[in-house]
Amino acid sequence: MNIFAKAGQAIRRFVAYDSPVSQTVLTVWGVFVTAVCAWLFLLPQLAFELLVGWQSTHLALWLGTLSLITVGPMLRGLLTASTAILAEKGYPSHLARGFFDAIRKAPRALWALWAISFPVGLFVAYDVALAAGSAARMVPAIVLGVLMALLLAAAGVLAQPSWSVVELVTASLTAMARRVWLPLTWLFLLAICLLLTRIPLLGPTVALFVPALWGLGVALVNGMWRFGR
Repeated sequence: MNIFAKAGQAIRRFVAYDSPVSQTVLTVWGVFVTAVCAWLFLLPQLAFELLVGWQSTHLALWLGTLSLITVGPMLRGLLTASTAILAEKGYPSHLARGFFDAIRKAPRALWALWAISFPVGLFVAYDVALAAGSAARMVPAIVLGVLMALLLAAAGVLAQPSWSVVELVTASLTAMARRVWLPLTWLFLLAICLLLTRIPLLGPTVALFVPALWGLGVALVNGMWRFGR
């Protein structure tokens, strides 16, 4: 009887909420939920790639840029949820709600920056299309596009309700310039995540988790270097 009692206690400890196994399962579930929420905002881009694709036409350029307008809100929700997962060391309650609340309750300056990203993206798209393979024109346009994406990521983390758009952009650029290795690390982590999707057989499964894995990596390095603090 004593043996069965000890076995029961061992099983209860094994499946307890705070056990390593349970925490691991909850963390994986949290990553999955975050990834699904992020993919909801990436569906317009996926639909564009499948239905239209990159073409040097006015319609394709406008539709392609419109499909990217959800990236800014996605970054805000993704990094907020990823930070919550790391802070809770597992699956925080109402993770999906926190993801969407971070977007819904975003400061007005951040919403304005998301709107500004559309004409900037359209300018980059037309510049690349008109470059016709000329590196002298394509490289500056691509650099501007990457800088805008990094700015959206930084602003999603740093935005304060009292800031204007100018203050938000200035604070974001200043924070990235002070720790320039951080935005470079964000790009490096993205490259690693995209490379993981190229693994034979496992690639499609990994692709589902790529947004959340990238968000966790960015949240981790931001917390280590106290980005924006």
